[in-house]
Amino acid sequence: MLATRIRTACRKMLPLILSLPPFHICAVSAQSPPIIDLHFHFANGWDMDAFTRHMDSLGIAQAGNAARGAPDSLALEWAERYPGRIIPFAGKEAIRGFIRSDGERAWTLQAPAVIAYLRQLEDALKAGQFKGIGEINIYPGPRFPADSPLMQRLWSLSAAYRVPLSIHMDARDEPVAEMERLLASDRRGTLIWAHAGGAGPAPVRRLMQAHPNLYADLSGRLPALMRIREWKVLLEEFPDRFVIGSDVPTLAEFVDTIRSWRKVLDQLPPATARKLGHENAERLLNPGH
Repeated sequence: MLATRIRTACRKMLPLILSLPPFHICAVSAQSPPIIDLHFHFANGWDMDAFTRHMDSLGIAQAGNAARGAPDSLALEWAERYPGRIIPFAGKEAIRGFIRSDGERAWTLQAPAVIAYLRQLEDALKAGQFKGIGEINIYPGPRFPADSPLMQRLWSLSAAYRVPLSIHMDARDEPVAEMERLLASDRRGTLIWAHAGGAGPAPVRRLMQAHPNLYADLSGRLPALMRIREWKVLLEEFPDRFVIGSDVPTLAEFVDTIRSWRKVLDQLPPATARKLGHENAERLLNPGH
């Protein structure tokens, strides 16, 4: 999977890339902005008390997305236990399970269990329980269209309840074309492209120019950000359209990843660093405020 390949590459390359331009190692600044991590998957077995202590020491205001390998209810449980710190998303494991079990009947909305789940999800969104939908795995994995009836329904919920829809999808021609049709179908919806689709700066620039409702989380992209000057140019060109993510399976990796993000933020213009660090996420999570 893309996320696994990216994490492996990060661990192997980090000692080297931190010494290369355009970013270089520097001390963490006391003025470095707070961080909101919008691609953090906690799971059963995590020591969440220890995690929140690390959040405090690292200047993490909030972290969240859906629970990994667990139902939506776990996200709500941790959000209730740590109010204002954990951001609950819904749909990651439920949708993945429906696609695996029902295949085309799931993404064409012919499976009764999918219909029932979508009704429950809408009720929860209406009640303000969840702050986002996803991360929905479209490709790789069991392949289904990014503009399928299932995705159109999730997109309509994003638009109606003003919550972001996060998708995991590699930047291949066919799924990108599907994603573009989804984005254009209702500009009120907001899409966060996890890992920026594994794409380089040029295709991400084209898509952001064409679709003002497209955002990208940068989880897993630290090697590229630190080695390739064009990424820094892109962040400064679209400072309102990127958010930070960690997407790592262990607490130790989380700490290392956030420390590396600090090195990046400290070398961006202060206004861009604030937007990437937390302001863009705040706007996505609290539209209209």
